[in-house]
Amino acid sequence: MQNQQILLNAKQAAQLLDVSRDTFWRWRKNPEFPAPVSIGRARRWNREQLLRFAQQPTQLQ
Repeated sequence: MQNQQILLNAKQAAQLLDVSRDTFWRWRKNPEFPAPVSIGRARRWNREQLLRFAQQPTQLQ
């Protein structure tokens, strides 16, 4: 089986994390938040990195 990255746009990432898009963009300012992958002008986030971030015992506001 190949190791494929699943990349999500901001709307999909917010849904995965069960937060609003506004909260997603606020969390994005956190230096520990996963960096996006740029594909042309589009930004995408790695699903596995987002899930690991969500499991961290950090205080997100």
